[in-house]
Amino acid sequence: MPLSQIKSVEFWAREYRLPLFWLTDRRHLSMGDGAFFLYKDSVVHCYYINQRAAKDNKRGWRYFSKPDSFRNYFAKAEEIEREMRRTEKVFKNCDLKLLSDKVFRQKYEELLTLIGRFSEVYVRTEAEKMKKFEGISDSEIKRALFKIGKMRLKLRKSVEAIFHVFLGKVLKEIVRRFGVKANDWFFYDHQDTQNLFRYKLVSPKVIAQRQKGYALIKLNGRNELLVGNDFRKAWQLVKSLTRASKKELQGQTAYPGVVKGRVELIRHNTRSLTDKVKRFKKGNILVTEMTTPATIIACKKASAIITDEGGVLCHAAIISREFKKPCIVGTKQATQTLKDGDLIEVDATRGIVVVE
Repeated sequence: MPLSQIKSVEFWAREYRLPLFWLTDRRHLSMGDGAFFLYKDSVVHCYYINQRAAKDNKRGWRYFSKPDSFRNYFAKAEEIEREMRRTEKVFKNCDLKLLSDKVFRQKYEELLTLIGRFSEVYVRTEAEKMKKFEGISDSEIKRALFKIGKMRLKLRKSVEAIFHVFLGKVLKEIVRRFGVKANDWFFYDHQDTQNLFRYKLVSPKVIAQRQKGYALIKLNGRNELLVGNDFRKAWQLVKSLTRASKKELQGQTAYPGVVKGRVELIRHNTRSLTDKVKRFKKGNILVTEMTTPATIIACKKASAIITDEGGVLCHAAIISREFKKPCIVGTKQATQTLKDGDLIEVDATRGIVVVE
C-alpha cells in the first residue's frame, strides 16, 4: 500500500501510551478504514485520510437525525458504562497468577472485546460525526447534545478505569508469565500478541525499530505498518499536508468572547501533569490537546481555553459554558504551534487565534 494512495489527511487526536496491538486489532472497527497513525517521541498522532472526516460527518448526521436516535444512543451508552464498571470490580478481585494460560487468554480477550464495544459507542459522537449539529437552534436537540456530552465524560472515566486494569494488572501478568519487557509490549501488533500466548516473543531488533517511530495505515480493509525510512517518508508526507500558519489558528467556538493574554501549555504526556495544573498562573490562556477532569483547576484560572481536539460535545465545550470562559476547540495544531509565554488574542466569537 504505497503512501501515494494518501491524498489528504485531517487531524483527529493525539494520544499517549496507546498500544500498537490495540490499533492493529481488526475487531475494533472504530479504528477502521481511512485512518493513519504515526508514533513519534511517545505520542501517537491520529489522522483521518482521504476524506474520511467528511464521510463521518454524513454518517453522524444520518444516525442522529433518525427518530429515537438519541434515546437509543443513551441506552447503549448506559449499558456499556455499567458493564465497564462491573468488569473493573471483577478484575480488581481476580488473581491473574492463579489462572491457566487458556483462561488468562480468555480474560485478556474479554477485556479487549469490551474496550472495542465501548469504542463503537464512544466514536458515534466524535467531533466529526456531530459537526452538522454545531450551531443548531432546536432547544430539544440542544438539551440532548448537552446530555450526550455529560455521558461522554462518564464513558471516558469508566474506560480509563478499565485501561488502568488492562495496563496495570494484565500488563504485570504478561510480563511475569511470558517474560516480555513491559515497555516492549506496547510495540507488539495484534498478531504478535496472539503469538505471545504461544510463548513467541518479537525480536528486540524489531521492537527497537518500532520504538524509533512507526506509521500505521488502515485503508481498504488492510493494515500496513511502516518503520525506518518508510516511516520517515510518512512523517514528512503528513507534515507537508498539514502545514499550519504560525500567525493564525482556526477552530470552533465553544463559548464566545475575546481575550488577549499569555499562553501556558499543559500537555497530557507528562507525569508532572498534576503539578503543572496546580502551578497554572491565573489569567493565562490554557492551551492543551483536550481538557479533562484533571485540568479543571487550570480551566478555572484561565482567561480563555484553546484545544487541539474536540467539538460541540467535548469536555472543554461543556466546562467553558459552565465557567463562561472564551473557548476555541478543534484547532488541530495549537499545542504544536504555540509556545509558553506567546502573546495571543483569542477571538472565540469567530473561532480565531492570532499570535501577536
